[in-house]
Amino acid sequence: MKHRPYQIELLQATAKEIARHRRVIMQLPTGGGKTFIFSDIIRRHLERIPTNRVLVLTHRVELFGQTLGAVVRTGTAVTELKAGMPTGAQHSETRCLIAMVETLKRRHLPDFGHFSLIIIDESHRADFSDIIRAYPDSYIIGATATPIAASKKYPLKDLYDSIVTGPSINSLIKSGYLASPVHYKAAFDSSALRKRAGEFTPESQFQSMSNHVHYENLVQLWQNHAGGKKTIVFNINQQHTRETDAMFRRQGIASTAILSGDPDRDAKIAKFRSGEIQILNNCEIFTAGFDLPDIQCVVLNRATASLPLWLQMVGRGSRVASAKDTFTILDFGGNIDRHGLWNLDRDWEQIFFNPKKATEDVPPHKECEKCGALVLSVMRVCDYCGFEFPSPEEEEKKRVQGYLEKVGASHVEGKHIDDLTITELYHLELAGRYKPSYIARIARTRGELSEYARLKGYSPGWVFRQKSLDKGYSNNRIRL
Repeated sequence: MKHRPYQIELLQATAKEIARHRRVIMQLPTGGGKTFIFSDIIRRHLERIPTNRVLVLTHRVELFGQTLGAVVRTGTAVTELKAGMPTGAQHSETRCLIAMVETLKRRHLPDFGHFSLIIIDESHRADFSDIIRAYPDSYIIGATATPIAASKKYPLKDLYDSIVTGPSINSLIKSGYLASPVHYKAAFDSSALRKRAGEFTPESQFQSMSNHVHYENLVQLWQNHAGGKKTIVFNINQQHTRETDAMFRRQGIASTAILSGDPDRDAKIAKFRSGEIQILNNCEIFTAGFDLPDIQCVVLNRATASLPLWLQMVGRGSRVASAKDTFTILDFGGNIDRHGLWNLDRDWEQIFFNPKKATEDVPPHKECEKCGALVLSVMRVCDYCGFEFPSPEEEEKKRVQGYLEKVGASHVEGKHIDDLTITELYHLELAGRYKPSYIARIARTRGELSEYARLKGYSPGWVFRQKSLDKGYSNNRIRL
């Protein structure tokens, strides 16, 4: 494999930054090739000085295998350490140790010797903080797509000195390195959700999303926008995963569910890869390290308060593949409203140093009236179907007419102001056409003032005060 131009730039920038600071975050969107880049950093580091040693840490089995394969492909000899493996002399002598972080934390760290460089994959997670503190003299590179700490108690800026950022998601899409997303969402009421340790509780999510109407809507929206596409579904818990899988299968759709400890896991994944199974349901298993480029649809059948988790889950569908340059996102948990569109340009350096601002000022979006896809509100033309959105003036006129139609006052168009009742004028005020002070000036009698005061909830004293005010106005025709 050859380095892409942006990978060379990020590798060089990371090397310069770690020469100035001992602990550096290397940020690159999911699918951009972080593992490929740090594998080359490992090779170069080991070649530079014969006594250099590298520790590579991951937190998931999927990532462990992926990282191991990438490092080995650069020609680097490695030693593995994961659950069930005893600590031996080879672990203190190897020049490159790839370890599961929880396994390493349970061992006596001095037995492994000193490492000149430590690489941490998915470094935004809280799992690695103890290891970072245990090696104060090592150079450390934390690789992540989302440099926001999972634990608010330990922001990444307290563990790392600096950050190097790669190109944005949109930049990688325009260059053809990532697939372009098409967003859809279902209406979701998040008022019943409760949080624990900064994340929505599975119990409150399950109560909100485990019902027949929700499951039927999920299948219907999937059939409308992603029917026939290879799909991965992220659910709330094991019961929710089983129920969602059962709903798809009742509709005759080839679906399966993979739960923690599933003995048929590898066989099910093989069938999903081959296309024999169309939908893969899971809960918190394939959020990272599961790279299957031909996934065409990602379903968020859950809510999350975590921006990193939202981006990681959607990223499972972002790889490009043969005959695939777009992928579909179906959001059933209000995540787009909460975090913004997946491919928003985010200032990760600013977020790294000011993590509390990660989800502030999310640009608003709107739904295309023709195809239902979501686009930024500033867009005048839908990227996906070419629909031309009405101008702000046209939107306002449509809103006013819709409101007046709803209250039965749509007939006021073309009438003079003097021809309207106080109730009709009040409805025009609510529609945003007139201010309350103007309506008060139009009221011609004490009875009309009293009627307007009743509609507004004003006191009798207000009516008395209006009698002495100027009543001048132009008797124009209403133009909506």
